[in-house]
Amino acid sequence: MGDLTLSQMKDQVKLALGNREDLDVHLTPLINTCQLRVARYFDFEELVATTNLTISYTGDAFVDGSVSLPTGTRELHGINILDSGDLYHIQAVDHKQWKDHYYPLYGSTTGRPSHYSMWGEKIEFYSPPDKAYTAKVRYTKWPTDLSSDEDKSELTKKDDLIVALTICWTLYHLNNPDRANAYWAIFRSMMKEAIDAQNMKPDLHMKIDSLAPDMTGDYWKQPFVKAIR
Repeated sequence: MGDLTLSQMKDQVKLALGNREDLDVHLTPLINTCQLRVARYFDFEELVATTNLTISYTGDAFVDGSVSLPTGTRELHGINILDSGDLYHIQAVDHKQWKDHYYPLYGSTTGRPSHYSMWGEKIEFYSPPDKAYTAKVRYTKWPTDLSSDEDKSELTKKDDLIVALTICWTLYHLNNPDRANAYWAIFRSMMKEAIDAQNMKPDLHMKIDSLAPDMTGDYWKQPFVKAIR
């Protein structure tokens, strides 16, 4: 959660722009746009969430093979299927593979899903289920738009980024490219600091089990990794 309210962020933007009252009507949508752009730059940990989704079973593969994405999903990081008390990791498939290989097989077989693809506002599964399953989904969400003056961003300690980028965008709209570029440089420096702060956070001392899943790369995005001691 941020520290500044929407009203306070608007005041900071207006202060940098000479307290122009004629900009008031534009500031809330601009701040929300810039909040989304900050979230798009990096998978900040405060926007990573886990939820359970039910994969229903009716016997119709084309109905059962998909579920709606969690509200506000930006990116999926991993899905595990719960079956009789055990968790099974399933593989992500890109759109072309899904369209060319998996979708034509729909209706020919059912079983515990082994692959998935994010398609529009849906998660598509293959195989279509042979019974109801629970899917444990880890994903990055978009931050909620700010509307009330007392609202605060879901991004933690990123108010300065949102304000700097909003000032930058507003200056471009006001045809002041020199000052806009100066705030763009400030924003980029702040963003680097924020990304470095998360990447270098000394919060885990990991002991890698020889039988554990692969912990290289963005292991932290993978749900339900149990190799962190």
